[in-house]
Amino acid sequence: AKGCMNFATLLAPLALVLVVNGFQPVFVFVYGIVLTRWFPSFGAENITRKRIIQKTISIAVVCVGTFILQTT
Repeated sequence: AKGCMNFATLLAPLALVLVVNGFQPVFVFVYGIVLTRWFPSFGAENITRKRIIQKTISIAVVCVGTFILQTT
């Protein structure tokens, strides 16, 4: 992962790489839900209502923090 991050910073502006990296939890969350719904043998995610809300709030905090860092 570190090598991929370093390679990405060589190809694109650093700010763009860091912003995309900040939104990574959103993609992981979506992949987790898709795998749990349609391919439960590949991975299992706890998708109870309480956990979904908790994970959504956590991801929102990360995205807001990334946005604040990007705009300053």
